[in-house]
Amino acid sequence: ALIQSVDAIEVYNSRTDKLKNCKALALAKEYNKKKIAGSDAHFTQEIGLTMMEFKGNDLKDAIINSGGEIIKAEESPAFYPPISGIVNLYKTKNLYLFLKWIKKLGQLVIKR
Repeated sequence: ALIQSVDAIEVYNSRTDKLKNCKALALAKEYNKKKIAGSDAHFTQEIGLTMMEFKGNDLKDAIINSGGEIIKAEESPAFYPPISGIVNLYKTKNLYLFLKWIKKLGQLVIKR
């Protein structure tokens, strides 16, 4: 099975909703895999929202052998993923989906 070839599972991603992060954590626990985390930054303001600390100089070795410690885990603001989607759709010239994302972003702004 594929899971046997996996060394670590990303259990926290700043741009992923809590349910998906929880499912990833449960999977890592079930299969006794090392847990890693990442900011998944698309904007400079997102850099460092999630941080891990590793021992040693070789990252791959540190993940596989000793794992790391998640020292910071903050969510990206809710409006960043739709903005990323809008930028991507603009670049790909997909007008229908571009307008759909603009509408979704407007709904997020109104809710706040």
